[in-house]
Amino acid sequence: MGKGKKVVIIGCGIGGSAVGALLAKDGFQVEIFEKTRFIGGRFASYQKGDFRLDVGCHIVGNCDKGIFGTICEMIGEKVEWAYTRKPGPTFVYGNDWLKFPSGAAKLGFGDAEMAKILELYSDLSTFTEADFARLNSVSIAEFLKNYLDDNRLRAIFAYLTGMYFVVPDYETPTGDWARCQQEIVRNMASGYPIGGTGAIPEAFVRSIEKRGGKVHLSQAVERIKIENGRATGVILPGGKEIPADIVISNADIKTSVLDLVGAEKYAPAFVEKVKDYTWSEMTFIVKAALDQKITNEKLIMYLNPDNIVDVAKLILQGGVPDKAPILMIPVISNLDPTACPEGKQLILAGAACRTKLDSPASVWKQWEEAYMRTLYGIFPGMEKHVLWVEATSPKWIDNLFGEGGNVVGVGQTLIQVGPNRPPIVDPVVKNFYHCSADSGLQGIGGELASDAAMRLYRMLSKG
Repeated sequence: MGKGKKVVIIGCGIGGSAVGALLAKDGFQVEIFEKTRFIGGRFASYQKGDFRLDVGCHIVGNCDKGIFGTICEMIGEKVEWAYTRKPGPTFVYGNDWLKFPSGAAKLGFGDAEMAKILELYSDLSTFTEADFARLNSVSIAEFLKNYLDDNRLRAIFAYLTGMYFVVPDYETPTGDWARCQQEIVRNMASGYPIGGTGAIPEAFVRSIEKRGGKVHLSQAVERIKIENGRATGVILPGGKEIPADIVISNADIKTSVLDLVGAEKYAPAFVEKVKDYTWSEMTFIVKAALDQKITNEKLIMYLNPDNIVDVAKLILQGGVPDKAPILMIPVISNLDPTACPEGKQLILAGAACRTKLDSPASVWKQWEEAYMRTLYGIFPGMEKHVLWVEATSPKWIDNLFGEGGNVVGVGQTLIQVGPNRPPIVDPVVKNFYHCSADSGLQGIGGELASDAAMRLYRMLSKG
């Protein structure tokens, strides 16, 4: 148990708020310093007029049946969820609307090809932990060739890898992807939190404050105070010191090591390793407010099969296609009617984006127009009902939080999986720990950050 130990947490994202709530439950004195005005980091929610928006574009893989539900049960808090069922998720492949894999025949697969697709899904459902470990050195793109070497199938799985990990299929480890897929299929609980994605970290913060903990918003930490190789607290801008027995950073690994502690404290090899970590791909998002309801769908997964290779080359060269090549489209107000006034509708559309972060505003405007053209094609007549559109670029998100890695942080790639992910226990500074999606081992997005929080909690609660 905590026995009154003082814990200072830098950052109130999912990882920081979750580990804070878990430790407060065990009697630790928890104090969190968050440099923005938002609780929840990439899971934060905010108001625009009568509409409630999220910073990101999220569907949660396992809702209450996953780690979020486990943490809420442990701390005695509740989040209500809306599942993406009745109707369930729909694929829009070009002009074809289908369910996958049952509707794959609409894509022109023959009987023999369909048999291979079904074999693939059957095998994915039976993999063990040993299989996951073995297959983490094999990309999804290569793994699919064992069943069917077909660009249509690869395009669908590339969409799914982007939706889960926001990395390309040729960098996605099959083992981790298959583990997440198994969990999602087993739980059948993908969905969205009532009250917005911010409802999750807000529940964690409620638990902290009920137990006497403190959360300071718009309060940055300048650096970590280190004495005799041990973290003894944090120093705020202006020099004020906050003492602590334990310091936890919910900031990304690069900020934590290079700025909050300082590269000079570490061995050169570790510093280079930290610098070499690569982020997941960025995302671009549009949030469209409508004056009336135009669809009953809850989640649409759009994939444009036309000229995939040419479009990829265009984007890498800094260009913008006329239409989005892929989109994840959660119809937020069909999942959570509290997101907007009655009779209106809120639709989000987001996808990975390889456009350079420092691209001018005109380029991001072109992406907004491409996304909206795509939505107008999916929902004919939608353009007549748009009240406003808010576009969220990767640059906007990075500027908001003052750090890189605007979606998942360190990408879940072939060379950044399992033991190759950033550490939870700092290798040099005692009593200092890393707790963000960077140091998570399993899960998707916020669930990955919660995995880091749970593992760190279990470690500290035994101490």
